[in-house]
Amino acid sequence: MKTKYILYVTFLFLLAACGTPENNQDEVPAPGPGQVFEKGMSLTYTDRGQKVWEIRAETLSQQDDDTGIVKAADVKISFYSTHGDIDHIITSDRGTISLKSNDVILEGNVIMESVPEKTVIYTERAHYKAGEDQVVSRDPVEIVRGTSFARGEGMTVNLKTNEITMIKPHGKK
Repeated sequence: MKTKYILYVTFLFLLAACGTPENNQDEVPAPGPGQVFEKGMSLTYTDRGQKVWEIRAETLSQQDDDTGIVKAADVKISFYSTHGDIDHIITSDRGTISLKSNDVILEGNVIMESVPEKTVIYTERAHYKAGEDQVVSRDPVEIVRGTSFARGEGMTVNLKTNEITMIKPHGKK
């Protein structure tokens, strides 16, 4: 009986020692069904050990089902180059993240910045398609680079090549 008690106490001690620090955001698991995480939480996607993107949000909450859908508020997505530099940053008021496809739908004050190109895109809704490495919007967009701007009825941004294809563009050079 005494041996069982010692093993039980040892097990509890080891279990407590394996806990993660509360302030280490990188160690926080993805939200499970029905969970709500607040105060600047993040999700990171890596490919063969290399960071591809990181989503930071003030609030993350997962649906109470097996859809793998996570809702986020005050969203910031950073996309990384193969060298580990930030290539693109997208911010929005809210987002819907699919943990199954890694797609993200961004809504409300969507601002996308291409860091190397020094280009900023404004729209109200955009869809990050992870499988195609593209950001697509069918809402009106405005693209600003320096003193030049263009407006259109939608766009597709290829995140690998930084190529922007606009629907019905018009603007000023």
